[in-house]
Amino acid sequence: MKNLIVGSIAVATVFASLSVNAEVVFNDMIGVNDPLVWAFAQSPDNPTVESSSLNTDYVARQAGGTLTSTYTVDAIGGATGVRANGVGNWTIFRTTAPGHMIIADLDTNFGPSVANTNWVLSVTELMAWDGTNNLLGFSHITVGSPADEGSASSVRLMTYVNGVVRLYINGAEVNGGTFIGSIGDIKGQMMNYELAFNEAADTVTVLINRGGFCHYLGTWATSFSDDDRYVEKKNHAITGSENIDWYLGDLTIEIPSPTAVFLDTFGGDGFEIQPVTWSLAGNPDESASANTNLAARQVRGFVGSTYTVDSAAAGSGLRTGGSECIGSMFAPAMFRPTPSGSVTADLDTDFSSSLTNRHWTLSYTSQLNGTGVGWVGFAVGNPADTPPGTAGTGLSFELFRNGEFTVWDGTTTTTNNTGLGLIGNVEIDLTATFDEVADTVEINYASATTNFSLGTYATGFSDSSRFVEVKTRRNGDVGTWDWRVDNLKIALGDSLQSIGDITLELLSGTELALTWATESGFDYALETKADLVVGDWATNTTVSGTGGDVTVTTGVSEVQSFYRVTGE
Repeated sequence: MKNLIVGSIAVATVFASLSVNAEVVFNDMIGVNDPLVWAFAQSPDNPTVESSSLNTDYVARQAGGTLTSTYTVDAIGGATGVRANGVGNWTIFRTTAPGHMIIADLDTNFGPSVANTNWVLSVTELMAWDGTNNLLGFSHITVGSPADEGSASSVRLMTYVNGVVRLYINGAEVNGGTFIGSIGDIKGQMMNYELAFNEAADTVTVLINRGGFCHYLGTWATSFSDDDRYVEKKNHAITGSENIDWYLGDLTIEIPSPTAVFLDTFGGDGFEIQPVTWSLAGNPDESASANTNLAARQVRGFVGSTYTVDSAAAGSGLRTGGSECIGSMFAPAMFRPTPSGSVTADLDTDFSSSLTNRHWTLSYTSQLNGTGVGWVGFAVGNPADTPPGTAGTGLSFELFRNGEFTVWDGTTTTTNNTGLGLIGNVEIDLTATFDEVADTVEINYASATTNFSLGTYATGFSDSSRFVEVKTRRNGDVGTWDWRVDNLKIALGDSLQSIGDITLELLSGTELALTWATESGFDYALETKADLVVGDWATNTTVSGTGGDVTVTTGVSEVQSFYRVTGE
C-alpha cells in the first residue's frame, strides 16, 4: 500500500476494481511455485509427511474461494504419493503398482455453506502413464459425512480407466447395481467431473467432459442423513506395473450465482433436467418451451429475460430443457426451421441500463447440424425493427453455412468470408465485443482448430435500446437443419484496470486537486474519510471515465483526510 502525504493531507490506498464473481465456496488451483521434485522419502504410512506437499501454500492457492482447507493424505503403497506446486499448475497423484492408491481428504466440512442449496463440485484431471500396458484403475470423488467410501450418508463417483462410470449413493450402487455410462478410455484425455447437487429435490446430476465432449450420465436421488459435506479425492491402481500419474488441476465448490449481466445455460446447470419433445403442431408462437425453467437456467445472470419466439413456416420451432450432450454443450436450446422457414428468439429485456456507453460482449456457443443453405446469427438494437439492428438502430450478423457472413449496421451491409468452407457440424464460440464509445463491434470466431477475428465494424445505434435476438433461417427445401445454442451471455467487457498513482496538487490552504487515469465506459467515485480505521467511506463525487486523465477538485476542512477512488 502507498500513502502519499501533501502537507497535512494523508491520501490512503488508491484502487479501482470491477469484479463480478460467482459464489465460489472453495477453489484450489494448485498454483506454481517451485519446480516439481519427485523424491519419495516418506513412509507410505505416515499421513503427516504425505500431506506436506499438498498443504504447501494452500492458502494462496485457494484465494479464489471463501473457504480454505488443508488436506489429510494417505498414500498406500511404496513410492506412491502426492506432489503439488510443480511446473504446469497441477498436483500429481502417483500410483506405482497394483493395489496402490492415493486418498486425499479435505479437512474442511463444507456443509454449513452448501447443505440444502443448489451447488456444484467439479474436478479437472488428466491421467498419464509411463508405458502402453493395459491398465486398470479408477478415479474417485466422494461427498459425505465423512467422505469415506460406503458411508451411510455419501455420494461417490467412480470412473474407470476404460471409461466405465459407476455411482454409489450411501454405499449402494445405483442403476440396479450396474454402471451409469461408458464414455471411452480416459488415458491422456482432459477430464472434468461435475456433480450438481439440488438438495431441495434431493438429487445429483452427473456431468463428465471427456476431451472437450460432454456426457450427461443421469440425475439420481440422494439421501444425505445430515448436513456434513466433506470431500475426498482418491485414485486407485488395479493392474499395470508402470507409474500412473493423475494430474489434478482444479477442484471447485460453488453455489451458482451471477457472473454476468445475463447468462442463459438453457440446461439449468444440471439442476433442471427435462427431455426435449419434438411434437410441433405448426404453432407459429413457440415461446412456451423457451420460457421453461428460466430461474434455474438464468441464475448466473444479474438480469433475467423471457423470450418471444417466432417460428416462420409450419413445423419450425425452438425447444429447451433437454438432457442432450453434443460437443462440450449440455442441454443446449435447439432451433429447428423447416424448409424455407426461420426461427427467431427475441429477449424481451432491454439491457440498455447495463450496457449503453460501455464496453460489453455478446457471446454464445453453437453448432449447426445438417445440410442445405441458410444462416445463423444475432441482432442487437431496437425491437421495432425486424430484426433489431436494422433500419439504422444497431447491428445484425448472419453467418452462412458456406462460411460467408454479412454484417449490417442499419445503413451498410458488409459481406465477407471466413475462408473456412462449410461450417456445419462444427462447434463454434462466437463473441461480439462492443465498444460503444468508439461505436464499433469486433466479432470473433473460435472452434477447436481455429480462433480469429472476423473484423471490426461500425455500429448503428441511434437510440439507447439494447434488445438482443438470436436467429436462424433455412433457405430452400434441401437438407435438414438443427441449430443448437448454449450459454447465451451478455457481459461487461475487460475488467477495470488499476488507476495507478493519483497526482495531488494543493491549490490553496483549503482546496486539493486529484488527478488519475480513467477508462471510457466506467464510472469512478472519489471517497473520503477522516480516520483510516474508524468510520465508513463517504462518496465525495463521481465522474465518468474518458479514456484519459480526470481531475477532481475538493475542499479540505479536516486536519487529516484520507481518499480513495473506486471504479465500476
